[in-house]
Amino acid sequence: MDYFGRLKKILDGINDYDPLDSCECSGCKCDLTDRLSKKREQAQIRSFFMGLNPYFQTVRSQILGTKPLPSLDDVYSRIVQEEDGRPKAAAEAPAMAFAVRGESVSRPQQQRQGRKSCTFCWEKHGYPEGRGPKRGNRRSDPGEPAASGTTGTSQPSRANVVFGEQTVGANYVRLTGKNTTVWIIDTGASTHVTGDLLLFDTYTPISPLAVGFPDGKVLKATHSGRVTLNDTLILANVLYAPNFTCNLLSVSQLLSSQKLEFHFTNSNCVIQDPTLKTRIGVGDLLDGLYQLRMEVPKRVNVIKDDVFDLWHRRLGHPSVQVMEYLPQFKRRKDHLVIKSCDICFRAKQTRSPFPLSINKAAMVFDLIHVDVWGPYKPNRACGSRYFLSIVDDCSRRVWVFL
Repeated sequence: MDYFGRLKKILDGINDYDPLDSCECSGCKCDLTDRLSKKREQAQIRSFFMGLNPYFQTVRSQILGTKPLPSLDDVYSRIVQEEDGRPKAAAEAPAMAFAVRGESVSRPQQQRQGRKSCTFCWEKHGYPEGRGPKRGNRRSDPGEPAASGTTGTSQPSRANVVFGEQTVGANYVRLTGKNTTVWIIDTGASTHVTGDLLLFDTYTPISPLAVGFPDGKVLKATHSGRVTLNDTLILANVLYAPNFTCNLLSVSQLLSSQKLEFHFTNSNCVIQDPTLKTRIGVGDLLDGLYQLRMEVPKRVNVIKDDVFDLWHRRLGHPSVQVMEYLPQFKRRKDHLVIKSCDICFRAKQTRSPFPLSINKAAMVFDLIHVDVWGPYKPNRACGSRYFLSIVDDCSRRVWVFL
């Protein structure tokens, strides 16, 4: 694991820069140095776990549940065993492959004559970050994906996305749950497809296009538009199929629209700029599929319903008479919602509430509060139109007279 080697180099540098304190007392039996060393090693194990991909979540939980926590070397050995058994398990599981039928034109990769490099100096002084010989100098397996940076164009006569005729296995079942943040990197699909309309920056309706599946099911794509994954990775002409339950990224279509490089390994797929060699995105190999996890900003929902309460709040809480000037509310009777608007009640009351008093009477009727309210519109039988309220400050008793 190159990741562990880079992390180990950083941790060793930290240990050299900040060594542990040692007990200098004569005859001390507190084992201070050993306890501090174990505590630092536990922190290093947690830092190592934070950089692992979700595939190691199970073995990570098992290790963290072990009492006492094993050493960093033992943890690394268990992770390596789990990683070595991973390709075998992935090969035995029924894989889900996508392929495109139709004529396509591809250009062979041009062999560039690079400058010669001295590998002896690297072996003598150390390899750069992210580079170095394979572990054990083993030969690559024929079934293992090799790194490639292919470029090509694919213009099928139909916009049909036709998938391979392989058996639908467990990986296809995992795709039934929609996850708008995961894009499956597919080298065989002819176009990008998604089932979430909120991912589009802009889209336009199109004539229905057929999208085929391995089980013979056919869906209809109704829209086409643009999806922005990040500042550099922009997908154009993405098809929207309402019942499509995953997001499919076509390698051929992306390479035809942008100058990018794809490097496939047995663990991930790296998308980078061909000139600056900057990394644009990384797709991890999970369950036999290269999954590109991106934080895609969703388009804000546009509320098209003419809700009276919503427009009442947007326009600054106007009265019913003002709201009736809007054509959609001229003959509607749902303006009763204003009567329950708490903001209007608090902001439009004619007098402010009484301030809290810090003085309180000690005896009954030492201090009373009197208030007159009126005139009341409908006259009472006795002709009274005003209310007299008396509140005792000590007992808080209230008397109301008409």
